[in-house]
Amino acid sequence: MIDYQSKEMSYIRDFHDKVLNKKFKEDERFPDSKRFYKLQEPVATFAPFESLWPQIPFFGSTIISLQPVDKNEFSYVYGFETSKIDDIVDYTKDTGKIQFIVGSPLTTFENLDHYDTIFKELNPPAIDPFPLECLASKEEIKQYMFEFYTLAEISFKPYLYKQYVDEFISFNVLNNILEDYAWDYVVLKSLDYIEVIDEIETCLIGNPDKSELLFQLYTTYKLDMTMSPLKAIECFGKYEINKLKSRIDQYNLHNIELPNFVVPVDVGKYLMEKIAPYPNSFESSKFMIENYEQEDLHSILHSLESALKLKEIDRFETSYDDLSTLLDNIWAETEKMSYSKLLMKGGMNVTINYIGELMSLIMPKNMGFFTKLGLYVAGNILDSKANISHNINKLLYNDRLNIIFDFKTKYKIKNK
Repeated sequence: MIDYQSKEMSYIRDFHDKVLNKKFKEDERFPDSKRFYKLQEPVATFAPFESLWPQIPFFGSTIISLQPVDKNEFSYVYGFETSKIDDIVDYTKDTGKIQFIVGSPLTTFENLDHYDTIFKELNPPAIDPFPLECLASKEEIKQYMFEFYTLAEISFKPYLYKQYVDEFISFNVLNNILEDYAWDYVVLKSLDYIEVIDEIETCLIGNPDKSELLFQLYTTYKLDMTMSPLKAIECFGKYEINKLKSRIDQYNLHNIELPNFVVPVDVGKYLMEKIAPYPNSFESSKFMIENYEQEDLHSILHSLESALKLKEIDRFETSYDDLSTLLDNIWAETEKMSYSKLLMKGGMNVTINYIGELMSLIMPKNMGFFTKLGLYVAGNILDSKANISHNINKLLYNDRLNIIFDFKTKYKIKNK
């Protein structure tokens, strides 16, 4: 592992040098695509603590970040049993649909023999964020690090150790977690999140649980998603988001705007039950990948997710059985609509630019086009944003139904 770690550190240093010398191009990713087996777009990250199988058919490649997890906890974190590792490694080599990166120092994986096949057969690359020197000078970084560790020593570090030791995580891993929070602190400080940093500093001493949540809200779920050099669609699980929302409620932090989470698991599981002959399993994933075009699977997943949002359904507060019923209703709606009556044909996506154009149509000179889109009612221009929003949502919803109808027609899928 020491040689492996040394080699990966060399790649990371080269990456940092490239970034700092402004030679890292906008269309590049780190680790480099060539270091994976047959990496395919769109690339997504695996949502931990959820089943792997409903996630992989809908993206070109799904990347699993490896963390040093005990064998007894492995399936809980990664959504598959260690007995499947050999099959997954073979499948990775054949298709590139499942990929791995190393998310912790390789030395933390020592004595975790269940990872051996992945490391020996695939040599997964290590991930690392953009260098902090992009944001601050070395002197500033050193000062910010000193500030964080001084504050963290009082309450935050003991809190983390107690929390994670209860989950049987080694002290090496705990130190790496603390380093991650130190990195977050430097990033927020360098980007002048002054009010956030002030509250975090207070909470590091008096309320470490809240400080951890603030770090997650402003880095893991905001900055990390936009600053990651991996350039993948960040996927999250319902379990993780429900836990996050519960903690937001606890501290009344509803003023913090969260991103639109990509949560492929529940809708993926539903589609798996609809279009695959097997229950939620590796075999079911492979069947979908082999029998449906990847672009179509990605499109149908996105369309069902969007349809739920347009119906203003909070899927995170909905049980899977109830969600399945709601999805059944959406799925069945396409049967009630003649293909020729759908507002848009061919599954054309309504883009943000197009919506912006619709909003500009409030002006009288654009009334003709407004009428064509069914947004001009009873000879009058719509005079409220609520009505316009409602009609645009209806337009978008019909578009999603159209894509679902297209998919069902193409693959001769009946309601079941």
